[in-house]
Amino acid sequence: MKYFRFFRLLILVSMPLIIFGHRRCGAQSIAGSAYTVFGIGDLLPRQSAVNKGLGGSGIGLRNDFFINLQNPASYTAISSPVTQLFEMGALVEFDRFRTTSSEESSASGGIGNINLWFRLSPKWATTVGFAPYSKVDYDITTQRNLGALTNQGIINYQGSGGFNQVYLGNAFQVTKNWSVGVNSALIFGSILKTELIESLELANNFWVENQLYMNKFYFDFGTQYSIFLAKSNLTLGATFAYESEFSVTNETTLFESRLNTISGETTTEDNYLLPLSAGFGMSFNTSRSTISADVKYQNWSSASFSDDHGFRDTFHYALGYEYKTNFNSDHNFDLVNLRSGVFYKDNYLDLSNGTFSEWGFNIGVGIPVQGNKTSINLNYTYHQRGTTENGLIEETVSQINFDVVIRDVWFIRRKFD
Repeated sequence: MKYFRFFRLLILVSMPLIIFGHRRCGAQSIAGSAYTVFGIGDLLPRQSAVNKGLGGSGIGLRNDFFINLQNPASYTAISSPVTQLFEMGALVEFDRFRTTSSEESSASGGIGNINLWFRLSPKWATTVGFAPYSKVDYDITTQRNLGALTNQGIINYQGSGGFNQVYLGNAFQVTKNWSVGVNSALIFGSILKTELIESLELANNFWVENQLYMNKFYFDFGTQYSIFLAKSNLTLGATFAYESEFSVTNETTLFESRLNTISGETTTEDNYLLPLSAGFGMSFNTSRSTISADVKYQNWSSASFSDDHGFRDTFHYALGYEYKTNFNSDHNFDLVNLRSGVFYKDNYLDLSNGTFSEWGFNIGVGIPVQGNKTSINLNYTYHQRGTTENGLIEETVSQINFDVVIRDVWFIRRKFD
């Protein structure tokens, strides 16, 4: 039991220093995002095809033909005769991780989101969906002095998994100009974190497994107000989510040489606190163009996780432009939509050797099929965060998103000649 306490304390206390304090360590190798070691990993934005094409913006966006997941109040914007809309997305991602002394790369892919929109009444619309909520993916090997041991030990950290969300959104058209909405989401899943310690001075290697489980309901709210002009309109939007406390179950086991269990499974409960968030956005729309701009604030300085690392408040800025082609045309080429966007945000980590920001851009296209009853949306996003200064890691991501949107019309009697 004394070995268990010693090595668990050593690992949990020294992990941030090992990852980000390379000036006090030996050689390192890094795969995956080292920044996902904290908390519950990378929090992934809830985005639809149109949001991905507009730099992630959409708080003030209302679109007649696409789901907008940035603001639940926008669900009432999809217009008649469309009464059902299905969307499914997939992605391929290429990552590069760089320090002052090494460089690694990796590739991954998977399902991005699944959404079903339908209208329950002329003033009530609903969206049901599934999407990833957070992602953990890292594999870090480093050398470090371990207590009284003479030789440096080799420590390998691995993390995988993440949390998913199933959500139900409802929006109501209060007046011609004003809509309100709310999303309720069930967040669930598990994260596996492991640490392997090797040293010539230890008779055996030690392997620690920590499995995290969570189930939590989460709510966010939104509103939009539109001002109709002669040949254009301006929409203002706002979103809000209270800070949310939830419990995470930790199951920890210590192994010797990955074969013998030194300490059986230990289960603890940790209380996590996600921050309050608020956003404001606007969009300006003409018959052929849309400009969308957002700013979001998150009170990360009040957040808490079991690793007890420092966080800072953040702002996120996004700007997008869409060129809308002629929806009344009989030719598919005339229906193609072109999109582009940029974004910039503070990263919430407040590390001992500095803070950093993230930025990126995207270009995208929406290609109609069957007279716009279906559309194929392709989007490329470049995303960079971190830096190689002060012992930090620079990460660049090239992501290709593929989203299919299928529109249907219900309860309309068709006439045949």
